Amino acid sequence: MVDVQQLFVELALEKILRERPGKKLRVTWHDPCHLRRGLGVKNAPRELIKSLPRVEFVEMEGADRCCGGAGAFSLAYYGMAVELGAFKAEGIRASGADAVVTACPSCQLQLADSLRRAGLEHIPVLHTAELIRLVAD
Repeated sequence: MVDVQQLFVELALEKILRERPGKKLRVTWHDPCHLRRGLGVKNAPRELIKSLPRVEFVEMEGADRCCGGAGAFSLAYYGMAVELGAFKAEGIRASGADAVVTACPSCQLQLADSLRRAGLEHIPVLHTAELIRLVAD
């Protein structure tokens, strides 16, 4: 099995996308648990983001920590999920990122809710594919 981030890196996506003028979007990455722990994928998403035109990558503190989404975890352990999300929202804020990128729909929902709770709803949560489309346009 191969993850889409690994596939993009292997296909040398950065050669498909050309550098264009414009303000750089500062982004940080959240490691989904299934990707980092389950599949052992850590570097490919970061390499991919760094290779994109008009994107500046910044690592956030605790990028590898669970955001509290974890499928049904947030339903069964709501209070703990909110606490985990608050930690993650603070890491995103402290990174100075304009957007946070991940590869998990459950994490996207949890991160968006956590950012909203922290008053940071202006920071979008994007899937990797959404980021690629954004910079390719």
